[in-house]
Formats: sequence, C-alpha cells, structure tokens
Amino acid sequence: MQITFLSPRFVVGGALLLAVAAVGWIFTKSPPRATRVKPITAQALLAKVREPGASLSVINVWATWCEPCRREMPGFVRLQDRKDIRVLMVSADDPATDPADDAIVDSFLAEQNVNFETYRVQESATEFMRQLQPSWSGSLPATFFYKQDGRLHSFYLGELSEETLRQKVEGGLKTP
Repeated sequence: MQITFLSPRFVVGGALLLAVAAVGWIFTKSPPRATRVKPITAQALLAKVREPGASLSVINVWATWCEPCRREMPGFVRLQDRKDIRVLMVSADDPATDPADDAIVDSFLAEQNVNFETYRVQESATEFMRQLQPSWSGSLPATFFYKQDGRLHSFYLGELSEETLRQKVEGGLKTP
C-alpha cells in the first residue's frame, strides 16, 4: 500500500498528530505568573510583625543590584520552613524608576526558590527607614529582628553570613 501526501490516511494522521501536539503545548505552557512582590509601607510591615504565628520576624531589605544582598539570600531561603520565624523580604528595587524592576525581582526570587512573603517599598525611602529604625542610613542589605509584640530585638547592617544569621535568630528566639 502506497501513501501519498494527499491520501486520506495521511491527511487524517497528520491532523491527529497536530491535534495531539497542540493539546500537549496547551497543557505544558505555564500560565502567566502574577508578580511576587507587593507594595508595602513600613507601618503595614510592622503590623505583619505583630500578627500571631511566629515568635520572631526577620525583615530583610535588599535589592537585586546589591551583590551582598544577592549573596545572603540563600540563608534566608533556608529559614523559610521554620514555623517559629516569619521571614519578610522587602525589595528596594524601584519600579517607578524602572518598570522592569518587578520582573527582575520576580525572576531572581524564582531562581532562589523563595516562597515567603516578599514586598517592595511603597513610600518614600526616608519615611520607610525612619519608621523601621531612625538611625538606619539606608545602606543595604539591612536586616531587622522583631519580637511578635513589635519590639525591635536587633538590627544588622551589611551582609549576614549564614552563621551570623543563625546566631541572631537563635538570640532573638531566646530573649523574652
């Protein structure tokens, strides 16, 4: 039996093959992902600190353009499964000056396997810094350790090694 390009078997077979390929493409194509970062003010961030569920909240203010921030991210990612700690990341990347910043932040967070709450500063940097720690100069990275009642336990400016991060967390959990 000879099959030519115009034979009914070839046409039906080709159509079936195209239909299977199209269905496969539809089911493997990921839907567009909503942005991972949400705008937040310092006041709203501090309200999250006081929410029940964690003894200690670790707030890290970082940016994708900050190399020390990028290097310390895996340490925060390793904290994300602890039930006694709430990790809150705040990006200082500014989509107002560069609309691509949210996409850059999202891509970086996906690469790092971040699955905890991530925000970006919604108000003026000066107001945000003043409310979190009046003596903070705005240098990055900056990490804040808050007790559940909203008290600032400690503040660390600069890159945190995983060992220092662990020590700060354990110290914050032990302190009443």
